[in-house]
Amino acid sequence: MVSVETSPARARILVVDDDSDVRDSTCALLDAFGYEAVEAASITGALRSVLGDPPDLIFTGIRMPDGDGYALLRVLKEHRIAIPVIACSAGDYGMDTDPLAKALALGAVAAIEKPFFADGLQGLIVKALASRQR
Repeated sequence: MVSVETSPARARILVVDDDSDVRDSTCALLDAFGYEAVEAASITGALRSVLGDPPDLIFTGIRMPDGDGYALLRVLKEHRIAIPVIACSAGDYGMDTDPLAKALALGAVAAIEKPFFADGLQGLIVKALASRQR
């Protein structure tokens, strides 16, 4: 398994979302928390980032034009890349199953619904980063 030890206080977090407003506001929030935020606008960009310079944590949306957060979770599992993932979603998209529950079933360590509050996100990040230490 691929694993990188980093201090949780300065962890690198990859924010994956096709909505630039969501990426920008989430990255600004992560910067305010003291994390290093990097971004990808697509699943393809996220995979390039993960395989090139793996982050300590991934915060990903579910639906994007070139795929979904589920595909990202599957690739991480398939390649045995041990990066915790927090999935976020704005709704059920008319699906039969809850998208956040599905993300958790596919290996996300946490899930949060949009819009989310800063303290809720920060708590999930702390727990997700702690899961890497185990």
